[in-house]
Amino acid sequence: MGRVVLIGAVLWAGAARADFGPFAFACEDGTRFVVTFTEGRRALLAVDGAEAEVLPQVEAGSGIWYASEHYSYREHQGVVDFATLQRGAIVRETVCRRAS
Repeated sequence: MGRVVLIGAVLWAGAARADFGPFAFACEDGTRFVVTFTEGRRALLAVDGAEAEVLPQVEAGSGIWYASEHYSYREHQGVVDFATLQRGAIVRETVCRRAS
């Protein structure tokens, strides 16, 4: 029985390090992006087919939040807010849903 627990722990630990995604989103303003969550509290975000950009995780009071110099991805209670940033200020913000 000890071996089963150990194997389960090893498998679980391995799964915790795997990427989660990719997930495709379509936004109300027509923007489309794909996000993959990676270990190390980062997300890879590719907007409208462009090369993926790394977004470090940001402290959020509730939900999740990832942001870079150019993009912000926030998710709270199933609602995804996506923003395009310029010099840290929001230039465009939209609500997005998982694309099918």
